[in-house]
Amino acid sequence: VVFFDEMGGTASIAQTSAAVDALFDEDGLRACGRFTAARVQSAQDPRFASAVSVLGRAFCGSDKTCPDPCYQWVYDGGPPPFEPLPTPPSAQRERWFTWLSRISLQWGLNRGGVYLLLDGHDVVAVSVATPPGARHAPGWWEMLGMMCSLGLPPSSDSSTGGVSQRMAALESKLKEVFAEESQQSRPLHVAMVGCDPDRQGQGIGSAMLRFLSEVADADMASAYLETVGVRNETFYERKGGYKLARRTTIKHGGDTLDINGGMAIMIRPAKTMAEKESKSPVPDADE
Repeated sequence: VVFFDEMGGTASIAQTSAAVDALFDEDGLRACGRFTAARVQSAQDPRFASAVSVLGRAFCGSDKTCPDPCYQWVYDGGPPPFEPLPTPPSAQRERWFTWLSRISLQWGLNRGGVYLLLDGHDVVAVSVATPPGARHAPGWWEMLGMMCSLGLPPSSDSSTGGVSQRMAALESKLKEVFAEESQQSRPLHVAMVGCDPDRQGQGIGSAMLRFLSEVADADMASAYLETVGVRNETFYERKGGYKLARRTTIKHGGDTLDINGGMAIMIRPAKTMAEKESKSPVPDADE
Protein backbone atom coordinates (compact mmCIF):
# COMPACT_ATOMS: atom_id res chain seq x y z
CA VAL A 1 0.00 0.00 0.00
CA VAL A 2 1.29 3.47 -0.85
CA PHE A 3 0.15 6.41 1.25
CA PHE A 4 0.05 10.10 0.36
CA ASP A 5 2.61 12.18 2.22
CA GLU A 6 2.42 15.77 3.40
CA MET A 7 3.58 17.07 0.02
CA GLY A 8 0.82 15.35 -1.90
CA GLY A 9 3.35 12.88 -3.27
CA THR A 10 3.75 9.42 -1.86
CA ALA A 11 5.49 7.83 1.07
CA SER A 12 8.60 5.80 0.39
CA ILE A 13 7.95 2.52 -1.41
CA ALA A 14 11.58 1.33 -1.21
CA GLN A 15 14.57 1.96 0.97
CA THR A 16 18.30 1.49 0.91
CA SER A 17 20.05 -1.30 2.77
CA ALA A 18 21.80 -0.99 6.11
CA ALA A 19 25.12 -1.30 4.25
CA VAL A 20 24.32 1.74 2.12
CA ASP A 21 22.98 3.66 5.13
CA ALA A 22 26.31 3.01 6.88
CA LEU A 23 28.17 4.93 4.16
CA PHE A 24 26.85 8.20 5.59
CA ASP A 25 27.48 9.96 8.86
CA GLU A 26 24.69 11.06 11.22
CA ASP A 27 24.12 14.16 9.08
CA GLY A 28 23.63 12.09 5.95
CA LEU A 29 26.98 13.13 4.46
CA ARG A 30 29.98 11.27 3.07
CA ALA A 31 33.38 12.62 2.07
CA CYS A 32 33.92 12.19 -1.66
CA GLY A 33 37.38 13.50 -2.51
CA ARG A 34 37.20 17.29 -2.56
CA PHE A 35 33.40 17.10 -2.66
CA THR A 36 30.79 15.81 -0.23
CA ALA A 37 28.07 13.33 -1.11
CA ALA A 38 24.66 13.77 0.53
CA ARG A 39 21.39 11.90 0.44
CA VAL A 40 18.05 13.64 0.14
CA GLN A 41 15.08 11.89 1.72
CA SER A 42 12.35 14.51 1.46
CA ALA A 43 11.20 17.31 -0.82
CA GLN A 44 11.25 19.39 2.37
CA ASP A 45 15.07 19.20 2.40
CA PRO A 46 16.34 22.78 1.89
CA ARG A 47 18.69 21.51 -0.85
CA PHE A 48 15.85 19.99 -2.88
CA ALA A 49 15.11 23.18 -4.86
CA SER A 50 18.77 23.45 -5.87
CA ALA A 51 18.73 19.80 -6.91
CA VAL A 52 15.70 20.45 -9.14
CA SER A 53 17.47 23.41 -10.72
CA VAL A 54 20.75 21.59 -11.36
CA LEU A 55 19.12 18.50 -12.89
CA GLY A 56 16.67 20.56 -14.95
CA ARG A 57 19.37 22.82 -16.39
CA ALA A 58 21.68 19.88 -17.08
CA PHE A 59 19.03 18.05 -19.08
CA CYS A 60 17.58 21.15 -20.76
CA GLY A 61 20.84 22.38 -22.24
CA SER A 62 21.60 25.92 -23.30
CA ASP A 63 23.35 27.86 -26.02
CA LYS A 64 26.59 26.90 -24.23
CA THR A 65 25.95 23.31 -23.10
CA CYS A 66 24.45 20.22 -24.75
CA PRO A 67 21.05 18.90 -23.66
CA ASP A 68 20.58 15.32 -22.55
CA PRO A 69 20.24 13.39 -25.84
CA CYS A 70 17.41 11.07 -24.73
CA TYR A 71 15.21 13.87 -23.47
CA GLN A 72 16.19 16.13 -26.37
CA TRP A 73 14.69 13.41 -28.58
CA VAL A 74 11.58 13.35 -26.37
CA TYR A 75 11.22 17.11 -26.62
CA ASP A 76 11.95 17.72 -30.31
CA GLY A 77 12.13 14.33 -32.05
CA GLY A 78 14.72 13.57 -34.70
CA PRO A 79 18.35 12.66 -34.06
CA PRO A 80 19.94 14.51 -31.11
CA PRO A 81 22.43 17.13 -32.35
CA PHE A 82 25.01 16.48 -29.57
CA GLU A 83 25.81 20.19 -29.46
CA PRO A 84 24.54 23.24 -27.58
CA LEU A 85 21.17 24.69 -28.49
CA PRO A 86 21.29 27.24 -31.33
CA THR A 87 19.70 29.86 -29.06
CA PRO A 88 19.11 30.16 -25.29
CA PRO A 89 16.25 27.89 -24.14
CA SER A 90 12.79 29.41 -24.18
CA ALA A 91 10.80 29.90 -20.98
CA GLN A 92 8.47 27.08 -22.07
CA ARG A 93 11.37 24.69 -22.58
CA GLU A 94 12.84 25.61 -19.20
CA ARG A 95 9.47 25.03 -17.48
CA TRP A 96 9.10 21.62 -19.13
CA PHE A 97 12.57 20.45 -18.08
CA THR A 98 12.05 21.82 -14.57
CA TRP A 99 8.87 19.75 -14.35
CA LEU A 100 10.77 16.69 -15.66
CA SER A 101 13.45 17.23 -13.03
CA ARG A 102 10.96 17.65 -10.20
CA ILE A 103 8.88 14.56 -11.02
CA SER A 104 12.03 12.48 -11.61
CA LEU A 105 13.41 13.48 -8.22
CA GLN A 106 10.08 12.69 -6.55
CA TRP A 107 10.17 9.28 -8.24
CA GLY A 108 13.68 8.86 -6.82
CA LEU A 109 12.65 10.01 -3.34
CA ASN A 110 9.91 7.40 -3.31
CA ARG A 111 12.62 4.78 -3.88
CA GLY A 112 15.19 6.17 -1.46
CA GLY A 113 17.66 6.98 -4.22
CA VAL A 114 18.32 10.73 -4.55
CA TYR A 115 21.92 11.77 -4.01
CA LEU A 116 23.73 15.09 -4.27
CA LEU A 117 27.32 16.12 -4.66
CA LEU A 118 28.17 19.27 -2.74
CA ASP A 119 31.01 21.72 -3.10
CA GLY A 120 30.77 23.49 0.23
CA HIS A 121 27.06 24.27 0.45
CA ASP A 122 26.52 24.36 -3.32
CA VAL A 123 24.76 21.49 -5.11
CA VAL A 124 26.96 20.70 -8.11
CA ALA A 125 25.57 17.30 -9.19
CA VAL A 126 22.44 15.21 -8.73
CA SER A 127 21.76 11.54 -9.28
CA VAL A 128 18.73 9.31 -9.08
CA ALA A 129 19.80 5.72 -8.41
CA THR A 130 17.16 3.22 -7.35
CA PRO A 131 18.31 0.52 -4.92
CA PRO A 132 18.35 -3.18 -5.79
CA GLY A 133 14.87 -4.66 -5.70
CA ALA A 134 13.02 -1.34 -6.00
CA ARG A 135 10.04 -1.22 -8.33
CA HIS A 136 10.71 0.76 -11.50
CA ALA A 137 7.30 1.69 -12.83
CA PRO A 138 5.11 3.87 -10.58
CA GLY A 139 1.87 2.28 -9.49
CA TRP A 140 -1.47 3.98 -10.02
CA TRP A 141 -1.56 5.53 -6.54
CA GLU A 142 2.02 6.72 -6.80
CA MET A 143 1.40 8.36 -10.17
CA LEU A 144 -1.80 9.96 -8.91
CA GLY A 145 0.06 11.33 -5.90
CA MET A 146 2.81 12.83 -8.05
CA MET A 147 0.31 14.33 -10.47
CA CYS A 148 -1.64 15.88 -7.60
CA SER A 149 1.56 17.33 -6.19
CA LEU A 150 3.33 18.42 -9.37
CA GLY A 151 0.61 18.70 -12.00
CA LEU A 152 0.60 17.53 -15.58
CA PRO A 153 3.54 18.29 -17.88
CA PRO A 154 3.53 21.94 -18.95
CA SER A 155 2.97 22.74 -22.61
CA SER A 156 6.05 22.69 -24.81
CA ASP A 157 7.17 24.78 -27.75
CA SER A 158 8.46 21.74 -29.61
CA SER A 159 8.34 22.34 -33.34
CA THR A 160 7.38 18.72 -33.98
CA GLY A 161 4.73 18.06 -31.31
CA GLY A 162 4.25 14.57 -29.93
CA VAL A 163 6.26 15.20 -26.74
CA SER A 164 3.91 13.18 -24.51
CA GLN A 165 3.88 10.29 -26.97
CA ARG A 166 7.68 10.17 -27.24
CA MET A 167 7.93 10.38 -23.45
CA ALA A 168 5.59 7.40 -23.15
CA ALA A 169 7.69 5.48 -25.70
CA LEU A 170 10.87 6.20 -23.74
CA GLU A 171 9.31 5.23 -20.41
CA SER A 172 7.97 2.01 -21.92
CA LYS A 173 11.45 1.11 -23.17
CA LEU A 174 13.07 1.95 -19.82
CA LYS A 175 10.55 -0.28 -18.06
CA GLU A 176 11.36 -3.08 -20.50
CA VAL A 177 15.11 -2.69 -19.93
CA PHE A 178 14.60 -2.70 -16.15
CA ALA A 179 12.61 -5.94 -16.35
CA GLU A 180 15.35 -7.57 -18.44
CA GLU A 181 18.14 -6.47 -16.11
CA SER A 182 16.21 -7.52 -13.01
CA GLN A 183 15.85 -11.04 -14.38
CA GLN A 184 19.64 -11.40 -14.33
CA SER A 185 20.36 -9.83 -10.94
CA ARG A 186 19.24 -7.18 -8.46
CA PRO A 187 21.13 -4.17 -9.84
CA LEU A 188 21.46 -0.58 -8.79
CA HIS A 189 19.75 1.41 -11.54
CA VAL A 190 21.52 4.69 -12.19
CA ALA A 191 18.50 6.37 -13.73
CA MET A 192 19.80 9.95 -13.96
CA VAL A 193 23.03 11.86 -13.44
CA GLY A 194 23.20 15.61 -13.97
CA CYS A 195 25.98 18.09 -13.22
CA ASP A 196 25.73 21.85 -12.90
CA PRO A 197 26.28 23.09 -16.48
CA ASP A 198 28.32 26.01 -15.14
CA ARG A 199 30.76 23.60 -13.47
CA GLN A 200 31.56 21.24 -16.33
CA GLY A 201 35.14 20.06 -16.68
CA GLN A 202 35.89 20.17 -12.94
CA GLY A 203 35.80 16.44 -12.17
CA ILE A 204 32.28 16.59 -10.74
CA GLY A 205 30.77 13.89 -12.94
CA SER A 206 33.71 11.59 -12.24
CA ALA A 207 33.30 12.12 -8.50
CA MET A 208 29.58 11.35 -8.66
CA LEU A 209 30.24 8.11 -10.54
CA ARG A 210 32.82 7.04 -7.96
CA PHE A 211 30.32 7.71 -5.20
CA LEU A 212 27.62 5.69 -7.00
CA SER A 213 30.14 2.86 -7.32
CA GLU A 214 30.49 2.93 -3.54
CA VAL A 215 26.71 2.68 -3.21
CA ALA A 216 26.61 -0.35 -5.53
CA ASP A 217 29.62 -1.95 -3.86
CA ALA A 218 28.06 -1.59 -0.41
CA ASP A 219 25.37 -4.03 -1.57
CA MET A 220 27.82 -6.01 -3.73
CA ALA A 221 25.41 -5.23 -6.57
CA SER A 222 25.94 -4.62 -10.24
CA ALA A 223 24.86 -1.25 -11.62
CA TYR A 224 23.43 -0.29 -14.96
CA LEU A 225 22.46 2.85 -16.83
CA GLU A 226 21.14 3.96 -20.18
CA THR A 227 22.80 6.59 -22.34
CA VAL A 228 23.07 7.83 -25.92
CA GLY A 229 26.12 8.96 -27.86
CA VAL A 230 29.75 7.91 -28.16
CA ARG A 231 30.99 10.73 -25.90
CA ASN A 232 28.65 9.68 -23.08
CA GLU A 233 29.45 5.99 -23.50
CA THR A 234 33.18 6.72 -23.37
CA PHE A 235 32.77 8.83 -20.25
CA TYR A 236 30.81 6.17 -18.35
CA GLU A 237 33.28 3.48 -19.38
CA ARG A 238 36.41 5.45 -18.44
CA LYS A 239 35.15 7.10 -15.28
CA GLY A 240 32.63 4.57 -13.98
CA GLY A 241 33.77 1.17 -15.22
CA TYR A 242 30.58 0.60 -17.22
CA LYS A 243 30.71 -1.69 -20.24
CA LEU A 244 28.35 -1.76 -23.20
CA ALA A 245 25.94 -4.69 -22.88
CA ARG A 246 23.58 -4.03 -25.77
CA ARG A 247 21.69 -1.34 -27.65
CA THR A 248 18.00 -0.76 -28.15
CA THR A 249 16.01 1.62 -30.33
CA ILE A 250 13.05 3.71 -29.24
CA LYS A 251 10.27 4.44 -31.70
CA HIS A 252 7.16 6.53 -31.91
CA GLY A 253 5.53 7.00 -35.28
CA GLY A 254 8.15 8.37 -37.62
CA ASP A 255 10.49 9.32 -34.77
CA THR A 256 13.17 6.77 -33.94
CA LEU A 257 16.03 7.17 -31.49
CA ASP A 258 18.57 4.89 -33.13
CA ILE A 259 21.74 6.96 -33.47
CA ASN A 260 24.88 4.80 -33.18
CA GLY A 261 22.62 1.75 -33.12
CA GLY A 262 20.31 3.03 -30.40
CA MET A 263 20.30 3.73 -26.67
CA ALA A 264 23.23 1.99 -24.98
CA ILE A 265 22.60 -0.23 -21.96
CA MET A 266 25.82 -0.19 -19.93
CA ILE A 267 26.61 -2.39 -16.95
CA ARG A 268 29.16 -2.17 -14.16
CA PRO A 269 29.70 -5.68 -12.74
CA ALA A 270 29.20 -6.38 -9.06
CA LYS A 271 32.32 -6.37 -6.92
CA THR A 272 33.21 -9.26 -4.64
CA MET A 273 34.10 -8.67 -0.99
CA ALA A 274 37.80 -9.18 -1.81
CA GLU A 275 37.62 -6.62 -4.60
CA LYS A 276 35.88 -4.15 -2.28
CA GLU A 277 38.59 -4.52 0.36
CA SER A 278 41.44 -4.13 -2.13
CA LYS A 279 39.97 -1.11 -3.92
CA SER A 280 42.17 1.98 -3.73
CA PRO A 281 40.98 5.59 -4.15
CA VAL A 282 41.19 7.15 -7.60
CA PRO A 283 42.11 10.84 -7.81
CA ASP A 284 39.71 13.36 -9.33
CA ALA A 285 40.01 13.82 -13.07
CA ASP A 286 38.29 16.32 -15.30
CA GLU A 287 35.53 15.10 -17.57
